[in-house]
Amino acid sequence: EAAVEPTGTGAESLARAAEIGLAEIGDLSRDPREAIIACYVAMEGQLARLPDAAPREFDTASEVLARAVDHRALHAESASRLVDLFAEARFSRHVMDEPDREAAVHALRLVLSELRSLR
Repeated sequence: EAAVEPTGTGAESLARAAEIGLAEIGDLSRDPREAIIACYVAMEGQLARLPDAAPREFDTASEVLARAVDHRALHAESASRLVDLFAEARFSRHVMDEPDREAAVHALRLVLSELRSLR
């Protein structure tokens, strides 16, 4: 088996995380807040497969993103909206609705497109 550069491995693993996240967020049996949180949890589980970028127990979504950026697997600007929505879903008390879900799906698709271009 040929060796794969860390960036490629990171991009592939993050792309899988984004694909899993899209499946979770698309589950219309969940309300938008639950779907956005489930998306993040699923993505975090996939990121755990990246030893240098794996989420740590007390990481915030922004710290997970920063580590992915540090490992050149992702550009910060393309994922910042997604991280903002994850944080909003997790920590805010206001109602989140379908436009929030749609914004998360849009951001996640942008991230996935970028990651696929790195493969």
